[in-house]
Amino acid sequence: MDKIFSVKIQEIRSPEKAPGDYVSLPFSFDPNDKLMEEQRGKLFAVLDISGKGVPQSNLTSGAKLIFDVLKETYFGELEGTPLQALEKAFHTAKENVLKMPLDSGNISPHPLDINLVTAVLWGKVLYIAQFGTCAAYIIKETSALNIGKSSEGEVVVSSGIVEKGDVLVLGSGGFKELFTLEELPLNLSKLSDEKFLENCKKLSAIIVKFDVLNFWGGDDSIKFATPAKSTAKAIMTRLFAREPRIKIPVSSFETRSKKRFALLGVSAVLLILFLTFSITLSRKQKIVSEMETSSKNVVQELYGKMESAKNLVNEDKDKAKEMLMEISAANPDNLSSQDKEELNKVLGSAASLLDEIEGVLPIEETREIYDFSKESAADISGMVYLDNLLYVWSKDSNAGFKLDISGDAPILSELTPDGNIHFADIYDDKFYVVGDSDMQISSKEGASFVKQDVTGKASFSKALAFKIYYGNGYILTSEGIIKLREEENGYSADNWLKVPISLEEAEDFAIDGNLYVLFKNGDIKKLYMGEEDTAFMVKNVPSNLKEPRFIYTNIDMNDIYILDTLDRSIVVIDKMGSFQKKYRMKDSNINTADIRGFAVKSSLESAFILTNSKIFELAL
Repeated sequence: MDKIFSVKIQEIRSPEKAPGDYVSLPFSFDPNDKLMEEQRGKLFAVLDISGKGVPQSNLTSGAKLIFDVLKETYFGELEGTPLQALEKAFHTAKENVLKMPLDSGNISPHPLDINLVTAVLWGKVLYIAQFGTCAAYIIKETSALNIGKSSEGEVVVSSGIVEKGDVLVLGSGGFKELFTLEELPLNLSKLSDEKFLENCKKLSAIIVKFDVLNFWGGDDSIKFATPAKSTAKAIMTRLFAREPRIKIPVSSFETRSKKRFALLGVSAVLLILFLTFSITLSRKQKIVSEMETSSKNVVQELYGKMESAKNLVNEDKDKAKEMLMEISAANPDNLSSQDKEELNKVLGSAASLLDEIEGVLPIEETREIYDFSKESAADISGMVYLDNLLYVWSKDSNAGFKLDISGDAPILSELTPDGNIHFADIYDDKFYVVGDSDMQISSKEGASFVKQDVTGKASFSKALAFKIYYGNGYILTSEGIIKLREEENGYSADNWLKVPISLEEAEDFAIDGNLYVLFKNGDIKKLYMGEEDTAFMVKNVPSNLKEPRFIYTNIDMNDIYILDTLDRSIVVIDKMGSFQKKYRMKDSNINTADIRGFAVKSSLESAFILTNSKIFELAL
């Protein structure tokens, strides 16, 4: 993960004359290791620890123990999200210090009173864990926002987005008593005044200012989830008319004496036939006319609904959305070419207004990067992306290609694994390929593939999707999730799930330490260490996902991207499940029914879409 913020840190410590049974200390840790910082970020904390009759030396040892355990547990827990690792480290540190033996002389000590607030800066995301009455604030220019919450007996965790120039303040209980929220921005300078600090017996704090190195763009404030809102769905029924059949009687005449009657009979039959045909034709013309009139009326009614929806936008958006969805679902039969044009106009207007109400952003700029139809691959079936390198492959022709798009013109080179490519992924400069029955690894250049020894049941042939995370492979099947654990001499395959989870309708998955499994009906399940995180829920998406095919995120991203091929849209949610934004594809050259791969650029400026023969880049 590229650095997003540099930080300036100021630690404020309680004076030497603090009460003997009380210690308050700040703490900060920068791993100074690029990989470790990419995985876990930077750690900050402020601690109050006290106990009646407990020597200050014991309290100081307890404080150092908390900080050591907090650091070692947090940075040693590489599975899961930073927030999950932080919460686990928090609990472990608290439990360790409460079990610590105390040397309190002849005085029987009371239980230790611990107040602890910790923060982790990971990219532009700030994670907070708090126990007790310490303070956590964000200062934005001249105003302060309380992002902490006093708690008794439980750990409270939260997360949010920080911006350039924001200042994080973590403070002890004594700090919280000194400054009100309103006074804080104007009084921070007092913390540099030695005379002021001499009179503050129970004060410690850590102040962190965020400065941008590479800024992604962000939100105005810390975001928290809001309740989900259900959306009505309109259903239209089509009626089919059935044309009546006409039966014609046949007469025969045997004798000459009956010719006159025969002629009269034939004339009568012809007359009846003519009248029947005329009546039938008239009825048919009437039916067709009525149907055309009915269809024309439907179009006129849709125009009327469209005008009503426009008028309702500022008064009742939900009602306007409901009407627009009804219009979008309309599909009348027997339209003339002119009426079809009118229908398309009203449907287009309804879709545009619905997007406007829902805040859908149009994707105006799309460019074709490469056309593989001129290569030997008959039908491209998959794609992965990393740092201006796109890898594509074809299951049918066993062909694979690497496309370098870092320059003005893309550079194509061929991949040469031993056998076919069903799925592939790239991680930490290594390219991983899964075939019918094995896994091979090469450098990111895609040459010199080495077949891996895999023990256990890997279920390669049943794979629906395949991902690599920190050297371990994960295979999604309709029966379960297989983890390929990296060993000294190859890989061992075993079932990753600890509890039964139905995956029969699973479509795709993404991984960032958690697994996010996308289902055909639009559901997303978040899995952690083989179990479902039932607290995760997709919330506030403007309209239901219609045909979700791909899900994309990684450890460097704060959000999850879902490609809905039927809706021609990209839906963005954060990693708590809350809706963030939605993009709509406008380029009609992309046949979404043919989409085979989807990825988002690390800069978040664009997304890549692979069809069966072409790669497109879409500006976000």
